[in-house]
Amino acid sequence: MLLIHLRKHRNTHHKRITTSEFQQRNKLKLKAKRTKDSKDFDAYRSLRNRVTLMCRNAKALYYKTHIDNNKGNTRNIWKGLRELLPSKSTNVQPPSFSIDDLEITNSKTIANYFTLSL
Repeated sequence: MLLIHLRKHRNTHHKRITTSEFQQRNKLKLKAKRTKDSKDFDAYRSLRNRVTLMCRNAKALYYKTHIDNNKGNTRNIWKGLRELLPSKSTNVQPPSFSIDDLEITNSKTIANYFTLSL
């Protein structure tokens, strides 16, 4: 069983997210799709929103405690913050099109071809 352990304040309150809540949410989604009943959709939405909120709070608390635990260590703070930020994509391919058995990779030529074909 996967447990995500959360702490609100120093050892005063513990809250856990279990995989059963995720499984229950998925089962309710399937049931709502199958029955197409508004009560089932409402139950699914309610649980989905609760699980989303729990995950959001767990992430916020994780990063808050990470920063609090590393107040004097800026290297570790930035290491944690980089986990939050999206990574830059380094594998970006330029667009290429095959037109009349020719491989065209120049973006201006591609644009001109589409402009002329209209």
